Amino acid sequence: MGTFCAIVHQTPRIVLPSELDTLLDPVAYLGTSNRRRWIGKSIGVGGFDTFLPAAPSKVQCPLEDNFGRFVMAADVRLDGREDLMHALAYPYERRPTATDEDLLLAAYLRWGTDCCLHLLGDFCFLVVDRRSNTIYGASDATGARRLFLAELASGSCVIASEEGCLVALPELSSHWCEVAVAFWMMASPHRELSLFERIRVVACGQYFSKTAKAVHFGRWWSPTALRPIRYRSLDEYAEHYRELLTYAVADRLGRNNEPVLCELSGGLDSSTVTATAVALGAAKSRRVAALSYLYPDYPGCDESRAITEIRDQLALASWHGEDGARFQTLSPWDGYRPRPESPGTFLLMAQEHAIEHAIKLGCSVLLTGLGGDEHTAGNPGFAVLARLAERDMSVFLELLEISRRRGVSLAGLLKNRVLKPALKTFLPGRLTRRVECQRMVTGNLPPWLMRDKGLVRRIAEQCVSDACIGELDPYPRSMLLRLRHNSTWVGLDAYRSSGRARGVKVQAPLFDLRITNFMLASPAHLWCRDGYNKHLVRQAFRGKLPQSVLWLRDKVYYHQAADHRWALHGSALVREFDRIRTNGESSRQLAKMLPRADENLETGNRFSIIYAACLARWLNSRSLG
Repeated sequence: MGTFCAIVHQTPRIVLPSELDTLLDPVAYLGTSNRRRWIGKSIGVGGFDTFLPAAPSKVQCPLEDNFGRFVMAADVRLDGREDLMHALAYPYERRPTATDEDLLLAAYLRWGTDCCLHLLGDFCFLVVDRRSNTIYGASDATGARRLFLAELASGSCVIASEEGCLVALPELSSHWCEVAVAFWMMASPHRELSLFERIRVVACGQYFSKTAKAVHFGRWWSPTALRPIRYRSLDEYAEHYRELLTYAVADRLGRNNEPVLCELSGGLDSSTVTATAVALGAAKSRRVAALSYLYPDYPGCDESRAITEIRDQLALASWHGEDGARFQTLSPWDGYRPRPESPGTFLLMAQEHAIEHAIKLGCSVLLTGLGGDEHTAGNPGFAVLARLAERDMSVFLELLEISRRRGVSLAGLLKNRVLKPALKTFLPGRLTRRVECQRMVTGNLPPWLMRDKGLVRRIAEQCVSDACIGELDPYPRSMLLRLRHNSTWVGLDAYRSSGRARGVKVQAPLFDLRITNFMLASPAHLWCRDGYNKHLVRQAFRGKLPQSVLWLRDKVYYHQAADHRWALHGSALVREFDRIRTNGESSRQLAKMLPRADENLETGNRFSIIYAACLARWLNSRSLG
């Protein structure tokens, strides 16, 4: 695992080491000071390793093949290593010491630009072909790792595994991408857009190839190519899901049998990940510890009873409970810490505490349940429609029960779970996508940006034109949009980066590509049924988690604690905007996108206000004029 960058000059001149250092210096906190460089004809590649103590000492970035033709730089963590080595016919005597970088280079030498089709895991990489003086690069299908690319005014091209490398260049960070900023203020950042107009993101199954004449972009992974998964019984689907989660967790535990720390709440996502880790740890005598955040002062947020039941059933020997309420009283800027090179990622104080606790316990792996809501919650509307298509009329009795239990209108349920998904399914595809995207924008865009009709139109057009998504059926399209437009990635990026800088691998098994493919290819009605979301997950872990946890109807949301935090600090966030604006510290372009305190922001989306405050704060820290 490493951080890398590359420079390609248009004219035949040597890349200077200082040019590579200019890109690497802003992200130096992510790894060691042992930098490596490779300089070729008008191409230079540089990088360094992370602080991870479990990484083999022979990891190199960049790495050359035995014949000196190809030079590779990669940030990679591969899954299914044994299957990959078998497919590569990798020498048995070299398998125990083979790094993920070694296997990635071997895959490229074997399959060329088709190598990504044989890879599982989190990766981004680039390969320089010294014979043709060209570069090929790609990112994994889920977007866990991304490549960033930009062309300079001089004609040179810069590529990096961290956006902070490119943000260090003033000509690239001088102009914001309004559509990307607006997505961010909608609390649904676009995974394939940079906040800066001149920086291109290579993510979510994309690749690029750079020749002397041009840069070409494309996709090596497409959800439209997935074959539907159909079994005879619900139990078969449940067994398949449990098997995939087991593979995902096992591949992220590491090969050295080191202890593991799991985040554990009373919800399904973290508890299923923890239960899987405990089962795998017991098989290999691996110590599995758990960390939970409790809210005794907020009864509406307290999951201590469910956590206790999970602890007892899993027989967790090492568990620590932390008062989560103490993080609610911190100032906004202690609670949200932007990375120094980009406002696009910020770290929660609870996550920083979890990293510190992992270090204290000697755990180099920290498992989190992030990603479950994006993968396993399902879409109730399409689930109802799928059951009606199979002539399952019991769905109407179920909607009647939900209406009675939750005190909501039956007519409203029928409208949202039957009429709307039916219209999306049977109306012409292009029209359906446009209406769907327009509703997503108008429903989430902050009120202070709604006045810019041109911006609203450009955002909707971006959603409609997203490659691959538009060609899918309505249900998988809705799920893929949820994966690519959500704020979970923002926190996970910062969580991983902070962990890497301190020797802890933060892993999110639920963002595994095998689970993503299964979710997209399986029937919608598996995930929402009998008034439960995540229905298939509940079925998969029967007998492995307490019944009271599995079949809890209403998930705990931390609104009560969040309301208290907002009451303490919301006005400070609002005042931050005016201070930035009046001091003239924001660029003219971004200033028009920032709100004003006199627009009654307290009625707006809180996440939008927080994200906009991070933008303003980051601008102030960089002293942009």
